[in-house]
This record gives sequence, C-alpha cells and structure tokens, in this order.
Amino acid sequence: MTELATWLPTYLPIIYFLTSSITAAPATSSPSNVAQANYGVLLDAGSTSTKLKVYRWNQTTGDSLVPRIDLLANERFDNGLGSFEEDEIGLVSYISSIVSRAKQDVPDHKQKSTPIYLMATAGLRYLTEKEAEVFLEKIQAVLANTTINPFLYKSSSITILSGEEEGVYSWIAANYLNGFFDKYRPENETVGILEMGGGSTQIAFIPHGPLFSEEYQAIVAGRAYQLYVQSYLQFGANAISQKVVYALLHGSLNQSEVENPCMLREDSRNTTLDDGRLILEKGTGDPEACLQILRKFLHPNTGQDCSPKPCAIGSVYQPSVDNLKFVATQAFTYTPENLKVVDDDKILHIDKLEEAAIYHCNRTLEQAVNESGMDPQYVSSDCLMGLYIPTLVTLSYGFNSNSTNIQLTSKINGGTVDWALGAMLVELSNSFGSPKFNYSIQCTKGMPAVTTGYNKGNHSTSLHSNHLQICVLLLSLAIVLRNCIYFDISKV
Repeated sequence: MTELATWLPTYLPIIYFLTSSITAAPATSSPSNVAQANYGVLLDAGSTSTKLKVYRWNQTTGDSLVPRIDLLANERFDNGLGSFEEDEIGLVSYISSIVSRAKQDVPDHKQKSTPIYLMATAGLRYLTEKEAEVFLEKIQAVLANTTINPFLYKSSSITILSGEEEGVYSWIAANYLNGFFDKYRPENETVGILEMGGGSTQIAFIPHGPLFSEEYQAIVAGRAYQLYVQSYLQFGANAISQKVVYALLHGSLNQSEVENPCMLREDSRNTTLDDGRLILEKGTGDPEACLQILRKFLHPNTGQDCSPKPCAIGSVYQPSVDNLKFVATQAFTYTPENLKVVDDDKILHIDKLEEAAIYHCNRTLEQAVNESGMDPQYVSSDCLMGLYIPTLVTLSYGFNSNSTNIQLTSKINGGTVDWALGAMLVELSNSFGSPKFNYSIQCTKGMPAVTTGYNKGNHSTSLHSNHLQICVLLLSLAIVLRNCIYFDISKV
C-alpha cells in the first residue's frame, strides 16, 4: 500500500470552532439535569485498537455554544479497524460489538437523536485513496444498518482524520480543559501539545514569532489562533519500532532475522512488517547503536536542504519552541513512568529519561524483570522509547535537554486530554449553534487573498479572490443562505 499522505490535504486549513465563549469543564462530573442531557458517541479508530467514547452534555444557556461535557465511557476494543479491510464479516461483528457497548450508556429514548462519529487516525492513513474510499463505504454500510446502529448516522460522520486535524483537536481539548477559552487571555497562556499514538506523532503550538509554513488557523469564540501543526506518519510508538527493523535489514528482502540494539539482551520476538514479512528480532542491548539509528531518522536538515528554516525532522519546517509550555500525552507518558523518572509534578526531565534508558538498555531481560518487576512483554519497548523520546524532543523539536517545559499527563483538571474531546467540541458547536445565522468569513489581513467557505448539506467550498469587494458579496450571500457554522478544511 502507498501512504494516504499522498492524497490527504496538504494545504493550510482554517478550523472554524465556536462564535461565542465557552465554559471549560473537566469531563468527570454529572450534569445538573440528566433528564435534559444530550449524548454523543465517537469511535476513535486507531492503528491497533478502537476506543469508544460516549459523551453527555446539557445544552448551555446564554451566549455559550459549547456545553459542559462528561465522558461516560472510554473503552478500548483490540485490533485496529484496518485489520478488517478484507474481512467484511469480521468488520460487521467488530463494529456491532462497539455499538452494543455504547447503547449501555445512552437511554433508549435518546439513541435515535444521539449522533455517532467514527474518526480513523494513523492506521488508515496508509491506505491509497481508492482503498480508503472502498473501506469507508463498507464501514458506512454497517453503521447505516439500523438493526445494528440505533444512533443518528450521517455518512459524513465517518472520516479519516489527517494527522494535522488530530493535532488541532488535541490542542483545542487541552486548552479547553485548562480553562483558556473561559475569557480573553493572552496567547502565551496556551499550552502546546505533543501527542503520540501507535502510527504517528503530532506537535501543535502557537509560536512566539512569525509562521512561514504549516499554519493552521483555529477560530475559537470569534478569536483566531495561528497554530503551527505538524504530524509525522510512521513516527508513532509502534511505527518507529518497525522503522528500526527496516533499517537493520539494510534493504535485504531475503533476511529473516536481525540483531536489534534497541532491545534488551536475551529478549526476542517475531515481528510482522507492513510488507507481510515475518522477522525474528534478537536483542543485543546496545543503546549507543540504537541512538545512531534514531538520529538518522530524526536529524534535521540544514543549509539549502532546509527551507524555510529552521527544520525539525528532515526538511520539515518548525518554528522555535522557545520557552513555551507543552503537555505530552499518550505514548509520551508510558516509558518515563515505567523507568521511574517522573515526579509528582509530571515534568519530563529529558536528560534523566535518556540516562535511565541507557541504564535500562544495558540490562538483560532477566535483570530488568527482576529489578523492576516490569512485564517481560514490554521491557524492550521501554529501551527503544526511552531513547526515542529524548532524541525526538531535543534533536528534532529543539527543546533543551535540561528543559522543564514538558508536562507528561493525560488529564487536565480531571478531564482527559484527548483529540476525541476536541473533535466532539467542534461537532457540538456545529450541531447546536444558532439555527438562524452563524457564519464565519475570513478576510486575511495583510494579504490580497480573501478566504471564506460554507457548508450546505454534505457540500463545502472555499473561495479565493484578489478583490476585497468580494467580502461584501460573500457576506450578503451568507445572510441569504442563513447557514449554520461549519467545521471545514479550506485552502488559504
């Protein structure tokens, strides 16, 4: 398969989200009036599993468009959705079991009006455009079947997210939980996001200086935020392990086993590569050799190979992280906890993590298990990730090795930092905005182009012009159409 990156949008989008203030609240406490509650179901289809999220909220009063959200269910179903690409019977059974579980948290009389979304991430970004279209049609057929799915279904609710969308959603969720959108606050009080799943890793933040590329504009409560967002497919926790194996094979198609310096001595495992080959990995426990491999993957280009400057991984542009605060979630959190380098403040001490990883990698499998009580199945993963995370954040992202600006946490104020929460917030703002008039138009300041977009049913468009007068015409058109606010990816 070729990567979906060959056809996913590579342009600069505008994320339209809300037109009035929101009330930030952790997804932990019950709404004051459950009888008046609404519900939403989201299936987070990752590369190795699907996570079911069931949300509950009360529609807000006053000027707020985004309600207080409670997370009722957060359950993992093993096997990535992509494993059923050629197994329609298995696909039906898999989705049916997830939907059946969701029904337990949504009252019967609410199910018909409760929207359901399926959003796939890195696991399906490897598909070609045609493969993705065919597979999504199969998924849509399952969820359109009312004998399986009692929830409110729209074909447009089944999507493959770009990595950048995932990063923006995570940024929205973290800052929502942090209470940033409660009132007008300076941008330097936002937190950046470092996110890592199985297949990809994302970084999103508002830089101090100008942005020359990779800009995403999130409009929240009528205020525009210029985000730098970048997603790296094949640099997630599982994908980086496969990249190491491919590097050790040196392009050989006949080799069936490798000695892996990123695994502990005495450890071994069989790995099925993306191309179907079964490879036996044998650990040699050589952290320096492992670091050399990782540095080749993560080294930023310089000179003519980097434009605009500076670069992060390869020739990918990234502005400086300066002294900005970040929250690192998901796979960033596991290994530091396992290697016991995280204190109560949850600060990532980058140099301490690398030091602990080097010590850990030099142990045998038996020593690591006996000294730490770790699960033998995961000890070698902590060797690789303990070296990968410090190298990624320093060599590629540009943090100082003694930085204390990264906090390792999956929760803020009791709510889970999760792109799914950000996605649900956006969907709710679309579903429960003003039915009369709720439209955003963006005339890019300091640039000749004028950009706007609208969504009517399942059709969306974006428009560009060198004539400022078209803003007036578009605004008049918007008033006539009386469209609701939308969430769209529009080229600037």
